[in-house]
Amino acid sequence: MIGVSGQRALRSWMEQRTEQGESFKLTVLWPQPDERARKFQSDLSEATRLLPNELVAFYGQISGMVSEKPGEARRGSQEPTPPNQSASTWAQLEAAVEKSAAPLRRVRELLRDIPSAMADDIEHRMETDDLPSFTGARISAQTLHTVVMCELHRGNHEEALENLDALLSLVRLYADEPALVNYMLPIAILGLSADACWDALQAPGWSDAQMARMQHSVDAPRLLEQLPRVVQAERAARLASWESFRSHSYHHWMERHEDLVKGFGVKHPDSTSPVLLRQWREWGFHPLWRFAWADQEELHYLRHSQSELAAVANSVKVGSWQLLKSGLNTIEQSYRPPPGQWRFHRKLPLYDDVFVLVGARQSRDPGCPYPAYRRAWEVTFEILTSHQLLVTAVALRRYALRHAVFPETLDALVPDLMPEVPRDFMDGQSLRYRRKGDGSFLLYSVGADGRDDGGDPLPNPGSPPTPPSPWPGRDWVWLQLPPLAPRPGK
Repeated sequence: MIGVSGQRALRSWMEQRTEQGESFKLTVLWPQPDERARKFQSDLSEATRLLPNELVAFYGQISGMVSEKPGEARRGSQEPTPPNQSASTWAQLEAAVEKSAAPLRRVRELLRDIPSAMADDIEHRMETDDLPSFTGARISAQTLHTVVMCELHRGNHEEALENLDALLSLVRLYADEPALVNYMLPIAILGLSADACWDALQAPGWSDAQMARMQHSVDAPRLLEQLPRVVQAERAARLASWESFRSHSYHHWMERHEDLVKGFGVKHPDSTSPVLLRQWREWGFHPLWRFAWADQEELHYLRHSQSELAAVANSVKVGSWQLLKSGLNTIEQSYRPPPGQWRFHRKLPLYDDVFVLVGARQSRDPGCPYPAYRRAWEVTFEILTSHQLLVTAVALRRYALRHAVFPETLDALVPDLMPEVPRDFMDGQSLRYRRKGDGSFLLYSVGADGRDDGGDPLPNPGSPPTPPSPWPGRDWVWLQLPPLAPRPGK
């Protein structure tokens, strides 16, 4: 009777959520396979494999933003030597780019028609534990970013723009796939492209037609609106794994996933357990759990995950990381283990160990056993905010080209240059902007703390060191070039 009542409660709960438009099925959330993707991935891997080692040596090493002081940066493409490459020269990079002409041309050709879905269906992927490979996309992005910086150094606007357009086209790769790993790919591409775009925007001599092309390139899909679907997809994938776990023996599950976690350095949890304990898990607890308590545990997980889905959906409507952070804090602090939690596994062995290792779980409550994605959501809001700054800066440059002055307010950009006033995804309000007396402008986000400090780029006193970032301050200010040094005698 215990198993039957748990099954009824689980079915009733899922039916209610389905009536409200949610989905728990992989086949509903995932697109149909795109057979073109198989050849695309093979061709892209082959093209990147042909790139010479001389160019590979520059990957991830050149930055378009070279910090001068808070709020100001120099153009990396105009430094005497490639930034972070003191042992190399621009001439060496130029030679490497020239040597890469043929494979680079092939990469750009391939990126003109990219597939929106992968070649195999999600059920097959789940059954075989296949992890998607983005090696070709990663190498292509690093290559194109490097080439953009090289062309900007040489003052070749058209070539820089062509490679920048190819780089940003990667944002649409597998765009219909809702898995978190697929979703974070375009987020990472946007973060990488912002660096090169900032450098490009500081270069003089752009025509309005060229700026229009740049604006079209940086016009990414509405990625934030896709976030609730990603949460539902991760939930559906976990439920599919849960069903596999309950339909097989404990030993079968552990053997199936052992090779997967070895690559992450995760030890088999039974490797140091007494023999009797391992046998009890295999022959005693797991069969009893499958019969009596599996449905109750699944329902407990679903109720917990529903809170996160609701928090994500609400924050997406408002467009505010601060709102989502507050919601996640409440969820984590209010979590309570179920009565008689000894009846439950509480986590999928090995499967959840990998999530913890790669940093998916950032929960304040060590008693909550389920993977959380706080850091992924935080990075998403941060990068999408920086992208909003970029898109707005491009529109401001176009306005200045047409009117010889920056606008008084961002409203002047709508609707000719932007469909709406750009939003600051850190607090859900509009990006802050004002035209300065010297003819330049101040554009900024309120940053990680969600507080408007008037465009202060300085870090908070006593704040812990952070990884290198173009926006480490109280507010995230769109960087300006340092003032030109006065000429002698002036």
